[in-house]
Amino acid sequence: MVNTRELCNQIHAVYDKIIKGTGITLANFASDDKKPQQIVITVHGVLGNMLEGRKGMDLSKIKCVVIDEADVFFNDDKNFEYVKKLHNYKHIKDAQPQWILFSATYPA
Repeated sequence: MVNTRELCNQIHAVYDKIIKGTGITLANFASDDKKPQQIVITVHGVLGNMLEGRKGMDLSKIKCVVIDEADVFFNDDKNFEYVKKLHNYKHIKDAQPQWILFSATYPA
């Protein structure tokens, strides 16, 4: 999960090259590709809409949630509230995935 569509598209392009020929499936939820896959790259707002929709997304087999640019992501209190809400989403709560926060920079 990332905080901008541009970063989502950039990460998707890199992963697309990395997984080529492996059989691993990849989706970019910031674009029109909303089919369930093994790796999903998305912005938090799109994922939220998919979870809260009439036919909520099934995340019962989720193993890991990665938040990139966590230092920027959590500068906005709304994003922090969103992650708390996501953490309490039934499928995620039941699956107890690993949560990983990444950042290339650390503010001094």
